Amino acid sequence: MTLEIKHFDPRLNQWIYTDDSKTDSQSILTEKLSNTLLEFYFPDKEFSFGHSDEYSTDEELKNHPDGQILLLSSKTRLLYGDKECLETIQKICPDSKDRGAYGSIFLGACKNAIHEKLNILIVDDSTNNRGENGGILSNDLAYKLVGDCYGQISTQLYDLITLRESQADKSYRVIQHRFGWVDGVGEDTTKYRFGKGTLRPYNLDEIEYADPKSKPKIDIILPVSSFKGTDKDRPAGATKPQIKPGLYQQNIWLAEKAQSQQGQMSISQLLASFPQGIKDFAEELEVQAEKLASIEDDPRNVAAYYCEIYEKRKESLSQNKLKTSDIINQETDVKKLGTNDDLDVDQELGDESAKDDLFMYKLIKADLLGHQQLLETEKVKQELSRFVQSEWRDIAVGKTLTFDRGMIIPSKELKNGEICVSWLDEQEKILNFRSPFLNSNGLCVSNNKYVKDQLGPDGESLEGIIVVNDEDHKRIQARITELEALLVDVDFIDPAETESERQARDYDGDCIGVAKASLYPNLTAEAERRNLPQNAYSPTVKLKKQSFYLEDGSQPPFEKIAIHMSDSISVGIINNQVTALEALESEIEVLKTYGTFEQKSNYLDQVSNHYETLFEQEHQKDPKLIREEYKPYMQGFVELALDERTPENIQQAMDINRQMYRSMIEEGCYQNQIAVDLFKSAKKPEMDKIRENSRYLYRDVNYIKDKKSRSAYLNSGITPTGYSPVELLINQTNKYFQESQLESRPIVQFKDLFQGVEFTPQQKFAAIAAKYEFDQKFNAAVRMERRRETEKGPSAIIQTPQSCQLEITNLTHYEHPLIWKAQTLNIRLDEIPEKWRTKERPHKLLAVAQIDGEVGKDGKPAYRKLGTVSQQSVTDHNLKVGMAMQGAKLLELKPELTRSQTKLLFDKANDAALAFYASIPESEKLALSAAAWNICASRQDELEVARKENANPQAMSSDKPLRVYAKKVSNFAFAAFPNEIISRLDKLQFTEPKLVTLNNEANQFLGRDWNKDDLHPIEIRASHHPVGHERHVSRLMFVQDSDGEYKEFAMLETRTAQLPIGTKAQASFVGVEPATAKATIGLPGNEPVEITIRELKNFSYAGLVFNAEPVNLEFGTVPVTDKTVKIKIDGKTLGELDSDSAQQLKEINYLKNGNPLKLKLTSISETGDQAFVLGESSNGNLLKINKINFYDFSGQTFNDQDYRKLSIETSAYKTRDAVFLNGEPLGVLHFKKDKDALRQLGLLKTGQLTSATAILESNFSVICAQIDPKTVEYPQKWTKEFQAFGTQSVNFEQQEMIESSAKILYHIKERPTFLFSTESNKKLGVMGLAVDNQKADTVTKWLTAQNVKFSLAPTEDVIRETKKGLAVFNLVDSSIPAKTLESMAKKFGAVIETDSEYQQRVNSLATRPQFLKPPEQTAQSPPNQSTLLLSTTPSTPDISNGVKTEPLSVEKLPTVTIDDLRNWYNAADKLGKSENYKKRIVEVAYGFKAGEQLSTEALTVMNKDTFELEAISRLTQIAQRIGMVWGKSDESGTQVQGKIYDLVFNTQQRDLTISQKNGEVILNLQSGQVQTNKLTSQILQTFEDANSQIDKILAKSQTQQIDFQR
Repeated sequence: MTLEIKHFDPRLNQWIYTDDSKTDSQSILTEKLSNTLLEFYFPDKEFSFGHSDEYSTDEELKNHPDGQILLLSSKTRLLYGDKECLETIQKICPDSKDRGAYGSIFLGACKNAIHEKLNILIVDDSTNNRGENGGILSNDLAYKLVGDCYGQISTQLYDLITLRESQADKSYRVIQHRFGWVDGVGEDTTKYRFGKGTLRPYNLDEIEYADPKSKPKIDIILPVSSFKGTDKDRPAGATKPQIKPGLYQQNIWLAEKAQSQQGQMSISQLLASFPQGIKDFAEELEVQAEKLASIEDDPRNVAAYYCEIYEKRKESLSQNKLKTSDIINQETDVKKLGTNDDLDVDQELGDESAKDDLFMYKLIKADLLGHQQLLETEKVKQELSRFVQSEWRDIAVGKTLTFDRGMIIPSKELKNGEICVSWLDEQEKILNFRSPFLNSNGLCVSNNKYVKDQLGPDGESLEGIIVVNDEDHKRIQARITELEALLVDVDFIDPAETESERQARDYDGDCIGVAKASLYPNLTAEAERRNLPQNAYSPTVKLKKQSFYLEDGSQPPFEKIAIHMSDSISVGIINNQVTALEALESEIEVLKTYGTFEQKSNYLDQVSNHYETLFEQEHQKDPKLIREEYKPYMQGFVELALDERTPENIQQAMDINRQMYRSMIEEGCYQNQIAVDLFKSAKKPEMDKIRENSRYLYRDVNYIKDKKSRSAYLNSGITPTGYSPVELLINQTNKYFQESQLESRPIVQFKDLFQGVEFTPQQKFAAIAAKYEFDQKFNAAVRMERRRETEKGPSAIIQTPQSCQLEITNLTHYEHPLIWKAQTLNIRLDEIPEKWRTKERPHKLLAVAQIDGEVGKDGKPAYRKLGTVSQQSVTDHNLKVGMAMQGAKLLELKPELTRSQTKLLFDKANDAALAFYASIPESEKLALSAAAWNICASRQDELEVARKENANPQAMSSDKPLRVYAKKVSNFAFAAFPNEIISRLDKLQFTEPKLVTLNNEANQFLGRDWNKDDLHPIEIRASHHPVGHERHVSRLMFVQDSDGEYKEFAMLETRTAQLPIGTKAQASFVGVEPATAKATIGLPGNEPVEITIRELKNFSYAGLVFNAEPVNLEFGTVPVTDKTVKIKIDGKTLGELDSDSAQQLKEINYLKNGNPLKLKLTSISETGDQAFVLGESSNGNLLKINKINFYDFSGQTFNDQDYRKLSIETSAYKTRDAVFLNGEPLGVLHFKKDKDALRQLGLLKTGQLTSATAILESNFSVICAQIDPKTVEYPQKWTKEFQAFGTQSVNFEQQEMIESSAKILYHIKERPTFLFSTESNKKLGVMGLAVDNQKADTVTKWLTAQNVKFSLAPTEDVIRETKKGLAVFNLVDSSIPAKTLESMAKKFGAVIETDSEYQQRVNSLATRPQFLKPPEQTAQSPPNQSTLLLSTTPSTPDISNGVKTEPLSVEKLPTVTIDDLRNWYNAADKLGKSENYKKRIVEVAYGFKAGEQLSTEALTVMNKDTFELEAISRLTQIAQRIGMVWGKSDESGTQVQGKIYDLVFNTQQRDLTISQKNGEVILNLQSGQVQTNKLTSQILQTFEDANSQIDKILAKSQTQQIDFQR
C-alpha cells in the first residue's frame, strides 16, 4: 500500500514543482509513503504536504491550492486533506493536541503491515493498578510482561509480521510497531483506537493463565500506555476515554516499523560534562589524529582508509545480520549522513544514501585493486575530501568515540541500579546513557545482571536489545519496607531520581549506549562521584502535558496548535546553552586541576571584566538588569578577583562561578524539558530567561556552533576560545590537522575509460537527452541545497524595466508585509555593513523597496527593507550599492524547499537515470555507457582557464590559484552506469597518452625518428618549467636514453589520459594522423617561403603522410566543397546540423537541399557557443543541431510538445583560400602571414588557381605513447601536481590555543608516579617504582645519578601495567639513601603496601593506545623570551607528575618535521629574506620529504631564523605596550621618545620603527615585513626591563584603585 503525496507551500499557496513548469501536474514534487496508518484509515483519499517555519502564521496554514484543510502535523510537516476527512480525524483524535503530538504515528512509513482479527490482551501498566488485565492472567504476571509502551507478541504473529520464514536470518528481535483499528468491540465501544510501542516475541501458547480451565488464545499483549488519542483532559469529561484492560478480539492494522539491532552510539555529547573522564579518551583520539595526518598526502592511502572504515561498519552490520536498508535510519551517525534537521523521527531517509555510499565504496575499492585510474576524478576527490573532513571533525569533537547501542525493554526482575546487557559479562559495572544527553545525571553506572526477559522464544538472547530496570519510587520504598520488616540492614535509599527518571526512559523504541566501566576508569569514577546525592544536579521536573482547552471548554483552531508545535528552534537554542554552561563548568575544574597560576589569573580577569561590564549596563540609559538569582554570584566573584590573587582566593572565586553555572544548567534543563514537549503540550519554555542567561556567559563557547559549519576542517580547524574538555581535544587535533590536499584533474583526461567500445550517433544522442533530463533535476536540487545554507524562506523574482531578473531572498526575515501580493516595486540597493554579515548570511546588498506606491504618514514614498539580493543576481548583473530601479514587476514567488524535499529532488534525478538505464536493451548497455561517458568527459572549461592563465602569467594571483576552478563531476554517468564504470577498472585503460610541444627546445630528442615497434623505458615527471613556459604546470614524459639517463621528451597533452607523477613503464611512440602540413615554396629570385596548410582531414588527402617530397601545388581563393548543413524554420536559420547527424541522413540518401523534417525540438544547452538542440522524429530518431546562438533563434529555448516543420539547406560550395594537389583539394590557408606571402609572390588570386613547386611535409605535432600495461610501475610516494611549499597560512589564534593547552593536555595524559612494596617485593628486598613509560629514560638517568641500584621490569612481566602506560622499576631497598626515599615519598605519596591497593591503583588508569607516539621535542621550538636571554644552570631533573625535564648536560637530537620546515619558510618570508634564500629552503624541504636528513648547517640556520622571528615578535609586543603607556598619539600613529631609543608605530597599518637617538634604525616593520639592523640581546634585555617597569607601575596603580574603591 502506497500513498503519493504532493508538496505545496502554504505561505505562497502554490504547488512546489520540480522544474520550471507551473501548470504540469506531473512535475509537482511528490513523495511516496508505504504502509502508513494514514492510508489504513483513508485508503482512497488524496493528501498533500505543507511545511511551516519560524515565520509561519496560523492564517497562512489555512491556504491550499486545491482547498484542502490541515488535518495533522508532525513538528514542521503539515498534512492536508479533503474536508470530509476532518470528521474522522476528530474522532480518532478528539483532543486537537494529539493531531500534532501523534501526527508522526499516522505519517511514518512502515516495513510490513497486516490487517487481521487478533486476540489482544490489554494490561494496565500503571503503578496504581499494576497488571490489571480482566482476570485472564494473574496481575503480577501480566505486570511483568508490560512496561511503558512495551508488550509481548506471539511467535506465530511475529513470524507473520516480520516475514521471518522468508529471511535468511531467523534470530529474534524486538519490533517497534504502529497499530490502529476502526470498530469498537465488546465493552470498548470507541470506534477508533491507535498507538505505538515495542513488542517482544514470546511463547504466549505456554503462558500461565489465572484460571487453568480458561485459556483463551492471546496473540499480543499491549499495555494501556501504548494507546494514544484520548481526550481525558477535556473539562466536561472525556468523549473518548482510555481503553479498559481486558481481552479483545479485534480487526487490527499492525505494522512493523523497525527491529532492534546492536549498533554504535557516539559519546561526544558526554565529554563536555566530564573533565576527568577525558583522561580515558585523549590519547585514543590523538592516535586517530596521528593516523589521519600520516595518510593525507597520498590519495591511495586515503582511499584505502575510506574502504577500511566502510568495511568495519559493514562488518558490524553483518554481525547483526541486518540488511543495509534495514538500518539506514538508525545508522546515520556512523554513516556520517549528517543531521536531518527537517526529518521527524518517523520519517525515513530511504535507501538512496546507502546506495550511493555502497556504489562509491565499490568504485574506490575496485580502483584500488586495479590501477587507481579514477582517484583523481572530481567525483572520487569530493567523496574522499568529505570523508577526510568528516574524520577530522569527528576526531576533534570526540564523535569517533562510541559505546554499543541497543533498543531498551524493561524488566521487573531488575532493581534500580541494575541492567542486563547480554553481550557483556555478568556482574560487570556498565556505563550507560541515553541520547539526547543533557547533564551528568544522565550517565548511570549499573551492575550487569542477566534476566530471562533478554531471551527470545528459542532460548537465545534477543538481538540488539538492552534490558533495563523501570523501578519507580513506590516500588523502591516497598522494597525498603519489606527488608526492614525482615530486620535486614538496608544499604540503599530511595534516590532523588531513579535511573529511569535520570534518562527519561520509555520503551517505544528508545536506545541507549552501554560500555564496560572497566574500560573507562576515570569516566566511571567521575560519573559515580558526580551522581552522589551531594554532587548531583537537582532533578529535572517533567511537567504533565497540557492540552489546549479554553475557558469555555473549546479548543483553538488546529492551525494555531500546529504553529505552537512546530517550534523546533527553542530546543536547539536551550540545548546549546546547557552544553555551553557545562563546558564552562568543566573548564573551571580543568583550570583548578591542571592550569598554571597565570592561566587561572587570566581566567579571573576575563570573567570579572565581563561581570563588571554587566554591572555597568545596569546603569546605562536603557538599563539591562541582572536577574536576582545570579547577581550575588557575580558580585562575590568580582570582589574576590579584585582581592589579592592568592591560591585560596582564586579557588574560592572559581567555586562561586561554578555554583552559578550549576544553577543555570538546572534551569536550562527544566526549560529544555518543556521545549522538548512542545509538540505534545501547550506549555512554552521561557525563552526570554534563556536569552538573558546567555548574556552572563563570559565568552562564546564557539565550537558548539562551529563544528556544524560546512567549512570546519576543510581549510582550517575550529579555533577554541577556552579550556573545556572538548576544546582541549580540538586543540590536540588542530596540532595534527592539515588542509586536505586531495586533487582532481579535468574529466576530459579520463575520456578513454571506455577505450575500444564503439557507439552509434543515435546512442550518443539518446545519452545526451537522458543526461539533460538528469542534469535539470540534479542541478535544481544542488541549487536548492546550497541556497538553504544562506537563504531561508521563499524568494521573489523581480523583473526590472531593463528586463533583468533579480532574485530577492530572505523575505521572511525582513517581513515586508506587501511583497506577497505585490505588483509594482521601486527598489534601491543598500549596503549591508560587514559587521552584520555572517557565514549564514554573507550577502552584501539589501533591497529596500516601495511596493505598489505605498506612502508613509508624511506623504513620502514608504521604502522598507525587502530582502537580500542573491549572490547569483549580484554576479550576473554586476549590481552595486546605490543602484535604483523604478517600476519593477514581481514575476514570481519561489518556495523554499526543506532538506527532505530537496532530497526528493535528488531522488527524482536518480530515478530518471535508472529509468534510462532500464530502458536500454541488455546488448546495448555497454555501448550506451561508453556514449554517456564520452559526453560527460568532453567539457574542458577549466583547461581553457589554465591554458589562458599560463599564457598570461599576470592573470594568476595568490588568491586565485589554478586548482580552485570547479571541475566537472559527471554525476549522470556514475548514476546511470555504475556497474559498467566499475567493470573498466580491472585493466589499465589509459595506455595511449598523447604527447605535444615536440618542437620545444626542452625536448632532448628533437629530430629523432621513433620506430613504432621499439619499447623505451619512460617516466612521468612534474614540470619544473616556470610560469609562461608552454610546459608549465604539466606532466612531462622522460625517456631513458642510450646512456641510461632519463631525459625530457614531451609534455602530456592537457586533454589526454595521464598517469601518476613518478610512474615508470615501457612505451613505443607512434605519430598521430597529421591535421596540418608544411609547404616550402622557393620561386627563382625569391627567398623560400614556408606556409601551413590546415584541415587536411576534411579534404581529399586525409590520412596521407607527406615526407618532405617535391610536389606541384595550386593556390587560389576559390569555391571548395562545403560540408555545412543548415536547418531552417520558416526560412530562418536555426543552426547547423551536427556532422554525425549529417552522415546518418547521407547514409539514407536524405541529405538534400530543401528536404523537409518533422521534429520535436528540445534545448539542451541554452547559453554560449556550445548551445544546441536535439530534434526527435516521429519514429524516435534524434538529430543534433549546433550553433543555435549564431543564427536567427539566438537565446531562444525550445521544449516542444508537438512536431514542427523544418527544412534542410545544403550549400555545395564555399569560397575559401585553398590549396590543391593534382586538381583535388588538399587543405586551406588560415594564417594571415601565409596568405600575404603568397599574394606577394602572385600565387593567391581570387577566382583562379596558380601553381608552384613546393616541398610538402606532414606536421606531426602530436605523438601517441603506447604504454605496455604489464610494465607499469606506480610510484611508492604520491606526488601532487600543484604542491606548493610555503603557501600554507598559519592561524595564529589557533596556534596560540594549541600551545596554551599543550601543558594541560600533557598533565591529563600523564600517568602518575607511585611507590609500592607488596609482600612479594619485600621478600625480594626491592621496592617498586611505577612511572609513566614515556618518562622511563629520564627516570633511569635520575636513579643512576642518585646511586640507586635498580632494574627495569621486562614488559612481559608487567603486561597490565604496560597496557596502562606504566614502566615499573625494581629498586634495591638497601641502595636507596634515606633522604632520597623521604623525598620520593613526599612527592609520590605513601608507599602502597597491599597487593589489592596496588591492583586498584593500576586499574584506575586509562589504557594507553598501542601506537601512540611519545611526545616529541620538535626542532627546537622557538623559546620564550626568558629562555632566549637568561642562562640556566644544570639541575637535578624532576620526575614528579609535572612536565618532563631532563638534565641539560644530556643532549637529545631534535626531531624535525615537515611542519618545522614550513614554519622556517614562513619565518624567512616575514624576516624579508630573498627569493633565492626561500627557494633554497624549498629545495631542502623537497629533499627532506624524499627521505634526506637535515644537515647540521641547515638545522642551525633554521633555528637562528625561527629564534630571530620570535625575538622580533616579543620586541614588537613590548614596544606596543610601551607606546600605550608612555606614547603620544596623533593621526599618523603613536610616538615615544626615550633616553636611548625612539619608537613610532601605527597598529592599523602594521608599521613599527625602533631607532637609536642618533637616528640609526634597529628594527623597521612595514605592513608586516621586517628589516633588522644590529638587533642584539642587550637591546632585547633593555626592552624587557622596561616591560617589567610597566608591570610595577600598573600593579601599583591597581592597588591604589582597590584602596580607593574600598
